[in-house]
Amino acid sequence: MRCGKPGWGSGSASFVVVAALAMTACGDGLGTHSIDEDAARDALKSRGVEIPSTFRFGQMYESQVFSGANSYLGRYDGPQTVFVNSAQLSAANSTFPPLRPIQCTDPAVATLEWGILGFSCTKEMQLLASENPANSEFPTDKVTLLLTSDGTRAHLFVSAEGH
Repeated sequence: MRCGKPGWGSGSASFVVVAALAMTACGDGLGTHSIDEDAARDALKSRGVEIPSTFRFGQMYESQVFSGANSYLGRYDGPQTVFVNSAQLSAANSTFPPLRPIQCTDPAVATLEWGILGFSCTKEMQLLASENPANSEFPTDKVTLLLTSDGTRAHLFVSAEGH
């Protein structure tokens, strides 16, 4: 278990994550730490997210809280073809709105700390995103799927906010 990773997000969601981290000690299981592929699959499945088999697990962080739903932030990697065939990701997550093209300044990118997963947005990058619930005024329990392509590889970033 890795302790001491920073919380992510913005606004009230960031405050909740930071407050949870400040109130917990590393040894009690609470706080932010990395989780393995099986734990990530189970956690995302419980939040309504299905990761197609064309993606390979990269990394996932869980922010455990004393009470309520935990938050998750992770990355999956795949060949360029999964970006070109993004309909497969949409079909696997049919309760989500369709993936939509976005830019680096979109709130789906700008309001979350994707950098902890090695993500850095560039103008040349292709981005598709879907958020469930869509257009939620409050980020509690919002799940964001961010599909990126640099022209060579594709990456799926997932954020599942807790409460």
